Amino acid sequence: MDDLPAQRLLKIWQLRLSMAERGVINPPPDIIPHVRQLVAGLSALDPEAPVRLERQGERMNFIAAETGMVIDSIPLFMSSSDDDLFNVHGC
Repeated sequence: MDDLPAQRLLKIWQLRLSMAERGVINPPPDIIPHVRQLVAGLSALDPEAPVRLERQGERMNFIAAETGMVIDSIPLFMSSSDDDLFNVHGC
């Protein structure tokens, strides 16, 4: 997968977090702390900084491409409901 700008991922994950907090989607509870950490980490980056997504088993790693720092590693999950919007594969 190509690197994506931090700002693009930040907007996606801010929306997903907001939807989860408002109960619009219901991801597994253990996902929410990871998403908060991811949003904080993406917020700290330059908006144009490249971020690489790498799947490692049942996790998706968000990596600051310029430094190699793992911003967060989020467990993947599958759902047949509206929660699919929260699935990392949709990035």
